[in-house]
Amino acid sequence: MNKTIFITGASSGIGFALCMKMIRKGYNVVGIARRQERLEELNNHYSNHFLGLYGDVTNVESIQNAIEKGIERFGKIDILVNNAGIGILGPVEEAKLEDWNTMIDVNVKGVMNVTNLLLPQLIKNKGHIVTIDSIAAHEVYAGSAVYCASKFAARAFTTGLEKELRGKVRVTKISPGYVNTEFKDHLNNKEIQKNLKSSFENGLNPDSIADAIYFAINQDENIAINEIMIRPFGNA
Repeated sequence: MNKTIFITGASSGIGFALCMKMIRKGYNVVGIARRQERLEELNNHYSNHFLGLYGDVTNVESIQNAIEKGIERFGKIDILVNNAGIGILGPVEEAKLEDWNTMIDVNVKGVMNVTNLLLPQLIKNKGHIVTIDSIAAHEVYAGSAVYCASKFAARAFTTGLEKELRGKVRVTKISPGYVNTEFKDHLNNKEIQKNLKSSFENGLNPDSIADAIYFAINQDENIAINEIMIRPFGNA
C-alpha cells in the first residue's frame, strides 16, 4: 500500500507545491486548507491519489474530521507535514492583540493540534513528522517579535517531539529563508511589505522546499534527518 501524507496549508505556496510533488511520486495525499476551493482542481484531476478537504488548524473538530476522512479513503496516514502558518508583521506599538493571538493560534497551537490528533496513526505506522518553521525560528527581526516567537515555539515543540519519539516516529524541522509565495502579500504593514518585496521575489521557489521535504522522508530506515536550514544564495 502506498504511503499517505497529510499536508496542512495545502492550497498555496509550499503546501501546494508539496501536494503536486507527492502526487507525482505516487503517494496518497490528504491536503487540508481553509480555502478548500483551491484544492478542487487537484480533487478533479488526481482523485485516485489526492483528497483535498477543508481544515482549519485552529479548529480541532475540522482537523479530526479531515483525519477520519483521510483514513477512510486511504486506510492510514504515515506522514504529517505541519506547513500552515501566518505572519502579521509590524512594529509592536502599532500591533493589534488579535493579530498576535492569531499567529500563536495558527503557528503554535495549530502545529500542536494536528500533531496530537495524528500521533496515534504516526506511532502505529512508524511514520514521520515534518514541521516547516522558518529562519525566524532561529533569529529575531524588528517588526516580527510575535511571529518569531511563534516560530521559536514551533521549533522547540518539534525538537521535543524528536527527543521523545526516537525509534517510534521520525521528526524533521525545515527552516526556509525567504520563499516566493503569497506570504509576502499578507504582511499587512505596507512599509514592511515594500521593504521585503524584493527579498521574497528573489527568494526560494516553493518547489525547492518540497524537494527538501521529499529528501528528508525518503532516507534509509536507520537514518533520521532532524533539521534542514535553507536560504536563498546571497539572501537571508
